[in-house]
Amino acid sequence: MQSAAAPYPLLSPEQAAAIDERLVEIVSLRHGGRLSDAQLSELRTCMRVQTQNAEALHRFVLTNADEPVFVRAPAAEDAM
Repeated sequence: MQSAAAPYPLLSPEQAAAIDERLVEIVSLRHGGRLSDAQLSELRTCMRVQTQNAEALHRFVLTNADEPVFVRAPAAEDAM
C-alpha cells in the first residue's frame, strides 16, 4: 500500500517573486528587443498571476480514485 505523497511545499513570497523574475528574464532574453517597458511590466503581472494559479493547483489534493468533473459525451453528429 502506498502512502500519500508529501505535500507540495508552500512557496514564500520571495520564492514566488524569484520564479516570476526568472520567467520574465527568459522571455526578455529571447524577445527583449521587441518588448517595451510597458509590455515587460505586463508580463511580470501575468507571471505573478500564473505563479499564484500554479500554487493554488498544487494545494488541491487529488488521488487516482478521483473522477473527472467533466466527461465529454459525443454529440449525435459526432457518433456518425
